[in-house]
Amino acid sequence: PPQPPAPTRGRAATASHGTNGAAERSGAPAKSSGRALRQIAQLETRIGRTEAKVAEVEAELADPAVLSDRERLAGAAERHRLLQEELTWLMEEWESLSETVGA
Repeated sequence: PPQPPAPTRGRAATASHGTNGAAERSGAPAKSSGRALRQIAQLETRIGRTEAKVAEVEAELADPAVLSDRERLAGAAERHRLLQEELTWLMEEWESLSETVGA
């Protein structure tokens, strides 16, 4: 039996080409894709900075002077926790945006 024609719009086309069918029809993909790419670049910068801060706090947590001072240790541990939460959020945002543009 003959095969049906391949879809050119909608979900199948979107899945195979990594674009949004509605945006493609409206002429908006370049604009929204460019915006998403800028956001991805900004997120990558923030991720790098946050990773550097995490490394600094981890070095602080390894310092014997900090380990022997409960107050400093508690503060460093809390900063580490907050930075890890921020890093997780940033990476999730990066992943989500990357999937939308196929980057």
